[in-house]
This record gives sequence, structure tokens and C-alpha cells, in this order.
Amino acid sequence: MPQMSPTLWTLVMLMTLTVMLLISSILYFYYKSSIKRFYNDNKFIFDIWSNSKL
Repeated sequence: MPQMSPTLWTLVMLMTLTVMLLISSILYFYYKSSIKRFYNDNKFIFDIWSNSKL
């Protein structure tokens, strides 16, 4: 693997993050209602998970 310059590496990282944010936001808005329904159905799992995370 060739050594990348720091600026190029930073650029690649920023691009990757931007693309990921874009995809996740699109998915979020697209699946918002189903996510909400899923969350309501499995609320206790999320509560347990958030409590164990703390």
C-alpha cells in the first residue's frame, strides 16, 4: 500500500464521512416512520440498551 500524503488522506476521510452522512440522513428520512414504529415496538430493548451503555 503506497504512503498517502496527509492532505489526501484527510480529503478521503472527509469525503467518506460526507457520503456516509448523506446516505444515513436519506435512509433516516426514508425510514423515519418505520423506525418510529420499530422503536415503539421494541422500546424496552432500547431502554435496557441505553441503560447498560451508561
